[in-house]
Amino acid sequence: MGKVVRTFPSIKFCDARPPMPFLLKELWTDVFHTMSVGVRFDPQRQAQPIPINVRQITLELQLAYGSQALEHDERSAEFPKYSWIRDALEALVTLKLAIPGADPDSYTVLFRRFREDVLIKFIELLSAHRKQRKEMSGQLPLPLPPQN
Repeated sequence: MGKVVRTFPSIKFCDARPPMPFLLKELWTDVFHTMSVGVRFDPQRQAQPIPINVRQITLELQLAYGSQALEHDERSAEFPKYSWIRDALEALVTLKLAIPGADPDSYTVLFRRFREDVLIKFIELLSAHRKQRKEMSGQLPLPLPPQN
C-alpha cells in the first residue's frame, strides 16, 4: 500500500465505494470549501448556499483524485462513481446540509465551516441520525382510526 501511495500521491479514490463519512469529508473540505469562496452567507439558513451539479462534481473528483488522473483505456473503471456522489448528497439532505434541486442532478449545499475535525463531525452526524432512525423504528405504530 505504501508503494501505491508514493506512486500516486494525489489519488484518494479507488474502484471500491469509500465509507460515507470519508466521502462527505472529501466533498466538504476539497470541493465545497473551494466553491464557497465568494458565496454570500445566508443568515436565514446560517450557511453559504452553493448550487451543485452531481455530474460535474463527479467528473472533477475523477480528474483530481480518481480514475481520470490515471492512465486508462476503454476497459478502465471510472471512480468515484456518479452514484456514490449522488448518495453522498442525499446523505447531506438527510442531515439538513443540502436541499434537492429541481432535477436529480442538482442540489444546493448549505455550506458552513465546522470548528471540529470534519471527518469526526460527519461520523457523529451520521451516527446520531442512524440512532434516531433506529429509535423511531422501534416505536409501535399508532392505531388507524376506525373506518365507517
